[in-house]
Amino acid sequence: MPEGSDPVAGGSSTPPSNISQDQAVAVVTPDDIFAETGTEGKSPVKLGTWTQRAGMRLAAGVGALGALVTVAIVARWIWMSWCFTCPTLSSTLKADEADAIVKNYKVVQDQACIADV
Repeated sequence: MPEGSDPVAGGSSTPPSNISQDQAVAVVTPDDIFAETGTEGKSPVKLGTWTQRAGMRLAAGVGALGALVTVAIVARWIWMSWCFTCPTLSSTLKADEADAIVKNYKVVQDQACIADV
């Protein structure tokens, strides 16, 4: 690559060393472009057709619904994962009942670990 050249367009405000100042690229404003195309004084942006606007509304609705469902699924997942981590053992349980709860918890935890693999 020649010295002084910029591989990225618009990456440097000074012209490369092989171009003189009077040969530098001219800056074109949006008004110049509109004047050349004959749209000067008019709004270059047109409102979409009824079908296009309806499509945009539908897309926005589907996106909003998707975001809402995703938030609900993540919230439920966080809630359910938090609930399963701690078995509740009260002080009024008898030894055999507590033993059954702990054994059941270990079985469920082992099945969950196998399912993750």
